[in-house]
Amino acid sequence: MRKLNKKQALIIADINDSISTSLEVLREFHSQKRFEMVSHNQHAILEQLSGIASYLIHSQNKLWDDRLSSAYWEIRNMPELNLEYWMELQKSEDKVYETYDV
Repeated sequence: MRKLNKKQALIIADINDSISTSLEVLREFHSQKRFEMVSHNQHAILEQLSGIASYLIHSQNKLWDDRLSSAYWEIRNMPELNLEYWMELQKSEDKVYETYDV
C-alpha cells in the first residue's frame, strides 16, 4: 500500500479517534461476556464507519482513492468488528444475557 498523504492520514486518525470510545466500550462488554451488547456495539461502529465512508466518497471524492480506501478497510476489518469476535462469546458457557425490566 502506498503512503497516505497528510490530509488522508489526518482523516484516518480522525476516524480512529471517533470510534475509540466505542471500541473501548465494546472491549469492556467483551471482557464481561455480554454478547448481546458486543453485537449491538459492533453494528453501531460499522454503521458509523459506513456513514463516514459515504460522506468522504460523496463530498471529498478527490481524497478517496485506493490508499484511503485500503486504510479505511483496515479499520473496518479490525478483529473486534468481525463475527468471530462475537462468536467467541456466543460459544462461551458463561456468557451474560441481558435482562430487561418490563
